[in-house]
Amino acid sequence: MDQLSKLTKTTLAKGHNVLIDIEFARMCNSTQEQIQQLHNKFYSIIPHKDNTLILSENQIYVKRALIMAEIKDINV
Repeated sequence: MDQLSKLTKTTLAKGHNVLIDIEFARMCNSTQEQIQQLHNKFYSIIPHKDNTLILSENQIYVKRALIMAEIKDINV
């Protein structure tokens, strides 16, 4: 979560919204290309060491939880 603490609340919220978009795209059986574009968008907002991975549902859940915890800490 150290890296997340360097990002603004607005940036974290944007990343969170893209994770929601990825989940929705999967539920709607979007094409792999559409899902990849959303992942690219997420990684451009929230930088990662390995930005080539397609996130699993569990990874998305964990990342959303970490982002929301960080946003909560910013509000305190």
